[in-house]
Amino acid sequence: MTDSLVSVVIPCFNAERWIGEAIESALTQTWSAVEVVVVDDGSSDNSIDVIDGFDARVRWETGPNKGACAARNRGLAIARGNLIQFLDADDLLLPDKLKRQVPHAMHCGLNKLSFTLGRTENGDSFFDWQSSRILHSGRDALAFVLGGALQICAPLHHRKNLEAIGGFDESLKCSQEFDLHLRLVSAGLGLAQIQESHFVVRRQPGSISSDGLGVLLQRAPILRSVVATLSDTNMLTAERKAALAQSMATAASKLRHAGISDQADELLADASELVADPELLMWTDKWRPLARLVGSQRLARMRAQLIRVRKNRWPRSKR
Repeated sequence: MTDSLVSVVIPCFNAERWIGEAIESALTQTWSAVEVVVVDDGSSDNSIDVIDGFDARVRWETGPNKGACAARNRGLAIARGNLIQFLDADDLLLPDKLKRQVPHAMHCGLNKLSFTLGRTENGDSFFDWQSSRILHSGRDALAFVLGGALQICAPLHHRKNLEAIGGFDESLKCSQEFDLHLRLVSAGLGLAQIQESHFVVRRQPGSISSDGLGVLLQRAPILRSVVATLSDTNMLTAERKAALAQSMATAASKLRHAGISDQADELLADASELVADPELLMWTDKWRPLARLVGSQRLARMRAQLIRVRKNRWPRSKR
């Protein structure tokens, strides 16, 4: 293994439409020390034919379907580089990503995780916001990750950091990178950002990340595990308690809206062990005084009624 070699690890499952462009985006990096490792996760389409059409810079293998986390972990195991770039089969790296990020990651060493900004191809406002959040000086790494998940292709990882936490949790069906990044920062890793856009996320209907309810249901065990880890290592600061409670309360609110009240109540109970009245944290500074006055649940009902009245009173005009 060489210090400057980057292994771009790509899991692939039935991605024949996209995988070729993803591989090309890795091979055309202006950083020359790159290998591409593709792990096909039991595809039933023509993905393997596309992958096999590339030269020896692309190493690949295929096996039974075990999920994206297992495929990424397998890619990590057979990769030759000490620097690891994960890339989903339907996403793209922009040409200078590794040229800009390798020196930055080397400078960060094993103490900080280097990551860049990015964008979505289809202009998804929420994912554009997630991919372009600025890490301000002094911001706690855990609070930043909780505030909006890092995209899978944003960081450039040191292999040792990934191996130290056991890689991806193969039991997870969604929120996979959210869990990985939380476990990295919970282990003491800081964050360092290059404030330039260097990747493109192409969200597909029916993808794992598009399963909003599944993501919400997966949040609870992930957040509880983080609380336990930080408690055991005496790293659960007041700032982190507030950030975790806010994330729990926000997820609980969405679960309640989806009619899953039991799990919502359990999450709020967990959040209550971290801060007093966690439901207040769901509201912005503008709404929080009113929530404190009338109660969060009552304010939520009042706000929903106001939104319905506005929709009925000012219907959207047809164009």
